[in-house]
Amino acid sequence: MKNRLFLPLVASVFLITSTEFLSSAESAGGGEPATYEQLKELAAERNWADIVAILNEKDLTAMADAMGEPADRLYMLRGRANGALKLAPEAEADYRAAIELVPTSAEYWHSLGMLHRDLLKNPTAALEAFKQGLDITIQGGGSRNNWLLVALEIDAAGVLCDLGKFEEALNVLSPYDEAMLARMAPSGQVNVIRALGKIYLGQGREQEALDCFQKALKIEAAPK
Repeated sequence: MKNRLFLPLVASVFLITSTEFLSSAESAGGGEPATYEQLKELAAERNWADIVAILNEKDLTAMADAMGEPADRLYMLRGRANGALKLAPEAEADYRAAIELVPTSAEYWHSLGMLHRDLLKNPTAALEAFKQGLDITIQGGGSRNNWLLVALEIDAAGVLCDLGKFEEALNVLSPYDEAMLARMAPSGQVNVIRALGKIYLGQGREQEALDCFQKALKIEAAPK
């Protein structure tokens, strides 16, 4: 009997709290709609469900106009929130809506690729998205000191490695010779070297893999 009384009480408290929060987030004094900055604050605090609840329109164009922001940013933000909530189909729909609005955003393609890799478990679609992002970045003259280009190449190589396509994975990372690595920030060096180690391990080249992992550890341990 106590449990039957307790559960409705918890539900009512949650509904009151959620309603109070949404009323304050959806309006900023005098019934004004939530601002993009407020939504970014919610994202920083990982309040993903609240973001999805606020951006609850199928077409975000009108909400974006009211906020004075491009609609693609709202789709990406909601897609990120849906992804964090493990709502993969909803996240994919949002990312594709953003890409339809701005097809030349390598960052959007990267996000779609990560979703296919991590949640939708579709390595083929992930690789295609990473390649789209790479083409855009390289055609735009992206430098390998550009975090996005490095991330796209590492992630593409990682998917190829998972698919057992080790030579193709090595080919993606072939520009990262010693001279190139020396020009990169330590964090970028570590990520590339670890990716190479993973490929070597997949090929059964255990000593080369071990050398890579030890080198990455040494860079991380170096004084900043």
